[in-house]
Amino acid sequence: MAPVIADADRIGQVVNNYLTNALKYSPSEQPCIWERFYRAKDTAVQCGSQAGLGLGLYICRTIIEYHGGQYGLQSAPSKGSLFWFTLPLAQNI
Repeated sequence: MAPVIADADRIGQVVNNYLTNALKYSPSEQPCIWERFYRAKDTAVQCGSQAGLGLGLYICRTIIEYHGGQYGLQSAPSKGSLFWFTLPLAQNI
């Protein structure tokens, strides 16, 4: 385990949102998914009760950037997507 300084609630929100999006949508439209109010076109909700407002991944991006981290996505058609993020290690804990 590597120590980081982070708001546990906000990072929990990021993880929850990543998992929720993974259950709802596949495949994603990569170039725009981190933008505010962006919703993938013609994407059927595969699991869950309803579609969102297109803010989840934008909020995740903002939280990760605020923490000094990085985020990204790797995807292959018909194979699925891998969403990832990193946080800087804590110094002198």
